[in-house]
Amino acid sequence: LLIIGRAVLPLLSWISFTVGVLFLTLKFDGTISWNYATLFIPFYIWMLLRLLEACKDMSAVRTDMSKMVTIEYIEKYVINEKKQDEDGNDIDVENQLHRTYNDLNEEERDKINEEYIIVHVPPKAQAPGDGEEDEEDDFDRIERSPEYQEAS
Repeated sequence: LLIIGRAVLPLLSWISFTVGVLFLTLKFDGTISWNYATLFIPFYIWMLLRLLEACKDMSAVRTDMSKMVTIEYIEKYVINEKKQDEDGNDIDVENQLHRTYNDLNEEERDKINEEYIIVHVPPKAQAPGDGEEDEEDDFDRIERSPEYQEAS
């Protein structure tokens, strides 16, 4: 039943397109004498259904893109819960145990993987002799990931 629920929109789209082709064929054969505005109603419905399907897909991609984070973000803000002040500066907490993503057990990893999509960021290419002058923020790093490039 769940599979049928996902396939309703493509099924309706296919049916409306087929009915439109059928009506067009009957018009060319002279079987029906409808005007073309009436004849093309199934094609208009087909285009509307395609638009709805595209909007649904774009919404799903937008949701997935907003869930993309790096391993560093997970380790800093989710696992170790780094606090920030009102200016956005990190507040150092004394005696806080620093855990990495690899230190988590299977249940903790599954919980994080349900909430976030972890992207793997390739290293930034730099010319020889260039120093680290400007710090790259997490959003710029995520935009360089292959997962983000595939989604956009």
